[in-house]
Amino acid sequence: MAMAGERILVIDDDRPVLTYLKAVLGRAGYRVFTALDALQGSMVARQAQPDLVVLDLAMPGGGGRAVLDRLRRMQATMQIPIVVYSGLPKERMEQLVPAGPDLLFVEKSGNPDDVLKAVRTLLGGH
Repeated sequence: MAMAGERILVIDDDRPVLTYLKAVLGRAGYRVFTALDALQGSMVARQAQPDLVVLDLAMPGGGGRAVLDRLRRMQATMQIPIVVYSGLPKERMEQLVPAGPDLLFVEKSGNPDDVLKAVRTLLGGH
């Protein structure tokens, strides 16, 4: 179960994916915020100050890589762990995004529970 009030921001331009992840993460006890594109995602990240971001790579408004770069440059968000959740194969995601200790890759074609597992791993197993 999540620590009380842990905030997760899901940034994805696919509404069904947003709805699904909000439900799954909400049932696990997280407070979930959503954004439908890169620009909105950056704004919500500044406002909500999430504990973790689930980020799609391929979307309008600059794309997920632009969001990741913005988050890493802003003082308030540079330490936030990120789950890159994309329809791209994991190997391709790893080519597009520099790996790090606070970054995990999950393929959309895999088991949806993998996102929850990645979230729990990055947030310390809560």
